[in-house]
Amino acid sequence: MNMQKINRFWQSANLFLAPVILVVLIYYKDSMPFYQFLLWLHLPLLMFHEIEEYVLSPVSFKEFFNLKTPFGSQTDPDYPLDEG
Repeated sequence: MNMQKINRFWQSANLFLAPVILVVLIYYKDSMPFYQFLLWLHLPLLMFHEIEEYVLSPVSFKEFFNLKTPFGSQTDPDYPLDEG
């Protein structure tokens, strides 16, 4: 199974899913308690966060973590984090 393709598809699908979920959530806002609305609001916000972190950034989070932080290997872009 090609995990890189699956990850890229899910991260790119968020570009279309997050705005739709946000609009539906705002439409049904009056029919749910405010606390429940805030809890459901986390889903599209998390999707937007994934979009900016994995799709729009010039370097993926995996490469940044593995090459630029003290927790990574500093040389191997696939260690310790990999696509899986």
